[in-house]
Amino acid sequence: MFEMFVIGIPASRTLSLQKISRERAIKLTQQLTISNKIFSLRGRIPITNQQGELVYEARGEFAFFNPAWYLTNAQGEVATIRRKVFAWRPTWLITSQLGAFKIQRPIWSVVRKYQVVGGPLDGAEMTGNFWDLDFKITHRSENLARVQGKLLTLRDTHTIDLLKSDPQSSLLTVITMVVMHMDRSGWQFAQNDHVA
Repeated sequence: MFEMFVIGIPASRTLSLQKISRERAIKLTQQLTISNKIFSLRGRIPITNQQGELVYEARGEFAFFNPAWYLTNAQGEVATIRRKVFAWRPTWLITSQLGAFKIQRPIWSVVRKYQVVGGPLDGAEMTGNFWDLDFKITHRSENLARVQGKLLTLRDTHTIDLLKSDPQSSLLTVITMVVMHMDRSGWQFAQNDHVA
């Protein structure tokens, strides 16, 4: 009897049911928020969960030239990020729990794009939209995360939907987002970010 009822549902109703179940699935994904703090000692980028609790934090060391950034969670340091000074294309060298790898940005691209070179998720890409607000992170055509920028905020803030919950994908997503925030902020992070 149930099967007959489902078969009798008009196509438009079936599509709306699919949309509702997709929206529920999106709500079940883990969501993080990354927001760079403009005025902070040495520079600080907090990454929080839906409850507003700190999950990760990126901090820049005090240095006048090419400071390293350290990404930590409750267990301790999970990654070190440093921009490569002499490179043909913008490149960040990462040492992390995923091993050593690079994140590079093409010199010429219509939209903001970052590519992972090396490590267990070699070839992963983060691609932005034309307005440089929304991004998607993929690895071998599999979606790892969806990122949405917030308009009209005093900070550079993005909401991250982690579409894969495995630790490698989650950590790579967070590292890539920190790199993107460092890159977008340009000189602020490249110099000594120690405005009190």
